[in-house]
Amino acid sequence: MLNVVKEDGISTRGNEMMTRQELCLAILEREMIVGTTNVYKSSIYAIAMDYLGRLNEHESEYAKERSGCLFSYTDQKGNYSSLSFRELLNLLPE
Repeated sequence: MLNVVKEDGISTRGNEMMTRQELCLAILEREMIVGTTNVYKSSIYAIAMDYLGRLNEHESEYAKERSGCLFSYTDQKGNYSSLSFRELLNLLPE
């Protein structure tokens, strides 16, 4: 399927979802550009690195304790909800 890069720089493949590995590799690439390639400063980076098996044992244990909150909100009834990077990864295909 044809990859399409939109104006915002996000690459899409029609209706196909990214795989977990593709998302983790994209996170690593973004973090390298931004300069936050430290597992102790970015939970999302740590989770992505751990998923790809690129951490030592101590860093991996640290990453496994993190969720990497992507966003959170409180609805009009006062109910708190959030989505973490780890939850998003679990939604994607292998």
